[in-house]
Amino acid sequence: MKILHLVASLNTGGAEKQLAMLCEGSFSGFEHSVLCLTTHGEWTDRLRAAGSQVSALGATSMKSPAVPIRLRKVLRNSDAAVIHCWLPSVNLLGALVNHSIAGQRPPIIASVRNVDNWKPFWYRQLERWVSPLWSAVICNSQAGLAAASNSGISREKLHYVANGITHQSPATVAERLGAREIFGIDEGALVVATVCRLTRQKRVDLFLNAAHVIRRAEPNARFLIAGDGPLRKQLEKQAADFGDSVIFTGRLENSRTVLAASDFFILCSDREGTSNALLEAMQAGCVPVVTDAGDNHRIIQNGESGIVTQPDRIAQELLQAHRDNSLCERYRSAAIRAAFEYTPARMIEKTLEIYKEVTEARASDLGFAIL
Repeated sequence: MKILHLVASLNTGGAEKQLAMLCEGSFSGFEHSVLCLTTHGEWTDRLRAAGSQVSALGATSMKSPAVPIRLRKVLRNSDAAVIHCWLPSVNLLGALVNHSIAGQRPPIIASVRNVDNWKPFWYRQLERWVSPLWSAVICNSQAGLAAASNSGISREKLHYVANGITHQSPATVAERLGAREIFGIDEGALVVATVCRLTRQKRVDLFLNAAHVIRRAEPNARFLIAGDGPLRKQLEKQAADFGDSVIFTGRLENSRTVLAASDFFILCSDREGTSNALLEAMQAGCVPVVTDAGDNHRIIQNGESGIVTQPDRIAQELLQAHRDNSLCERYRSAAIRAAFEYTPARMIEKTLEIYKEVTEARASDLGFAIL
C-alpha cells in the first residue's frame, strides 16, 4: 500500500518525529513517500535512510500561490492509496486540492496534534466545512479528540493514536555526572530543564518566572532551556540577570544530554496535545512538573508520577518535592513506568490499521456504486 504524507516542511518538531518513526517502523506491505509543501528540513536524510521517497514543492511559504498549483499537479499524477496530512493548514489544503481533481481520488486522513484553541472563528468554520472530505482524523491526544468532536467533526471519523517514543534506559549516575560536566554544572546543584520550540504556546516566560523563585531558595540552581524558535532573543533578554544560571542550548538533535543532567522537567504550555519532550523527560528519570494543558494530566497522575499544577505554583511545588528525597524518588519511578507505555510499535500499528480501514471503506463504497 502506497502512502503519501503531506507536510509543510521537515523542520524539527513533534509531528515530524512521529512521521519519521512511522516510516522507519512500518510493517512490510507499506511504501511511504513524503511531500514537503515548502522546503526540506532536518528530517529529510533520516526519512530517506528509512527508504522513503522525499520531495519538496520548493515554495517559500505555505501562503505562496504556487503551493496549491504545484500540489494539484503532484496529486493528479500520484498513485497513492492514502494521503495522510500533517498539521492544520495541510489538512485543509490537501483535502481541497485532492477534491478538485476529477475522478476517483484516494482517501484523505487529517491530523490533530494539538488542542488548537488559537483558531479564529472563521478558521474553525472552514475546518467544519472541509471535514466531510476527510475519511479519518488521527488525534494524538484525548484532549485533541474531544476538541475536534466539539468543533463538529463526526465522531465516527476520529481516532486516538498516542505518540510513541524511542525507548532508552533512565539516565545512570555516570551519565548524569557526564552530562553535568558538559554544561559546567556542579554534581550537587539542583538542575531544572525544559525542552521545546521557543514559541508563545510553550510559555517559556513562565518557566523563567518560576526559575526566579527557585533560585531565591536554591542559589546554586541551574536552568537548561533546550530548543530554538522565534522568541529566543526575547527570552534571552528576560533571562539576562540570571548570568550563567540559565543556559540556552539551542536546537538539539537529541535532548538526552539535557535530560540526563536534570532533576526536574518543567512544561508550562498553555496548549498541548501529547508532548514528546515530556515523555522523553519522564523516561530519562526527570521529575515532571507541568501545567494542565492537553493530555498532560492523563500522562502524569498528579501526586503519583509527577506534579500537575497552575503556572504560579510551579516553583513552590517543585521546591517542596525537591526537599523530600523519598517523594522525588517515588515520582521518578512512577514517571519512568508511565513513559514506557508510549511505544513506537503501538503508534505504528494503530496508524496502519487506520490506513487499511479507510482503503477498505473506499473499496466497499466503490463496489456499492458499481452495483
